[in-house]
Amino acid sequence: MTGRRRVNVRCGDSRAALRTALAALLGLFVAAHIADASPRESPRIASLGIGVAGVYRTDRWCPVEVRVADVDADGEFMLEIDAGDPSDRIVNYRSSVRLLAKVENRVAQLVRLGGVGRSNAQIVARLRDAGGTIVAERSFALADLAEPLEDDESLVPIVGRLSGLDAVEYRRGHEHHQAVFRQLTSLAQLPAVGWQSLTDRTLALDAVDTVVWLAGQSPDDFNEERDARHVELLDDWVRGGGRLILSLGPHASQSFANGPTLRRMNVAIQSESSELRQIAPLETFVGDAAIASGRPNAGRSDARPFRLPIVQLAAGDGKTVAAAGQSAAALPLVVRMPHGFGEIVVVAFDLGDEALAAWPGRARLSSKIFALGESDESSTPVDRPLSAAWSAKAYESLSEQLADALDQFPGASPSRFWYLAAAALGYILVIGPLDRYVVRRKPEWTWATFLATVAVVAVGAYYVVRATKADAPLVNQLCFIDVDLTASDAT
Repeated sequence: MTGRRRVNVRCGDSRAALRTALAALLGLFVAAHIADASPRESPRIASLGIGVAGVYRTDRWCPVEVRVADVDADGEFMLEIDAGDPSDRIVNYRSSVRLLAKVENRVAQLVRLGGVGRSNAQIVARLRDAGGTIVAERSFALADLAEPLEDDESLVPIVGRLSGLDAVEYRRGHEHHQAVFRQLTSLAQLPAVGWQSLTDRTLALDAVDTVVWLAGQSPDDFNEERDARHVELLDDWVRGGGRLILSLGPHASQSFANGPTLRRMNVAIQSESSELRQIAPLETFVGDAAIASGRPNAGRSDARPFRLPIVQLAAGDGKTVAAAGQSAAALPLVVRMPHGFGEIVVVAFDLGDEALAAWPGRARLSSKIFALGESDESSTPVDRPLSAAWSAKAYESLSEQLADALDQFPGASPSRFWYLAAAALGYILVIGPLDRYVVRRKPEWTWATFLATVAVVAVGAYYVVRATKADAPLVNQLCFIDVDLTASDAT
């Protein structure tokens, strides 16, 4: 009897456990069904991105990127952003956007933000459908998303991988002015947005002083078709007065292949690459004797030799400020070239290359390249043949070049000095010795011959000028049209 009771007890426990497991599974199934049947917010504002790499300036335009998810069907929506401007006023910014279903949509708008310490340091993003109904809304704390730049700070975003930025002391104006370096992992993180949401795309980089693009570090870090939109943004920004530092890595020849990107920027590279096996050209460019004494691999027999891959740049309009060699066949290392109202600094090697990691002058090299567009305290430049016309007149600014160009009229050249001097000398001989020889017997006739000579020469000069002078007037002028977007209605 005792053995049977134990068996019955064990059978009863197993049945209870089975019923409990079935009840738990049934509860999970019912909960999942209820969750699926519950209403879901569609669309949904997933996140918000502000500025360039999370940095903005309170006195400039700032891009705000809104990521929208869970869109059921394609459609037109109205994006609204409520943000406090530098005057502590809440401004409503609106733009029409088109959202696609089953993908994460990224839409953008330009705003002007105040500081994070203000009482209205909140930013609200909302979406309205075609009928004006609010379908999604979410507020964010500005301090959790971005930080404003100080008045003495400059924003230098870097596209690519460049370590050791904390050692770069980049000063402009006074010794406490240090740049804010912001690392970007890819070109796609630049705030390139469509025309439907921005009046001027270049305003997305309004707070940026310099863009450093480390291109060609890997075979897949750049794609002509994928990144064409962002390259167009960079080109427009540089032409409007920006400064781009283009550092070409070992894979730049394969990535660009002299495609539309380089042609747009007036940069041409050869298919063949080379190597820099001596650090001396970079030491000369940096111009520090202390760095030369601490060159890498000095005094070590087991150290790896210095090998820095460089891209061979083709001849073009620009000024070579650093080169490997002094002859006409020297390989340019750093070239500055004007591009519209801005400038492009082309570096023929990767600033993040491992060969430069052990060099004590690496920080000075980066700092000097970053500051090339702001001061001309670099070493003696090596002018390229095609830039002789630019450098011969020693232009210090674009205004000097424009002022000089206004005085030049192509196709019209003044008379040579020797022609005028010969005509003046002949006139003196006619009214002097020749006239005296003619009237030497009757000197009183000289009054009549003098007046006749003056009249004949004047009439002849008039007809000569009329025959050689062009009929069409020549006018040289330059017109600037400045559109002040700050005075327009933000809504």
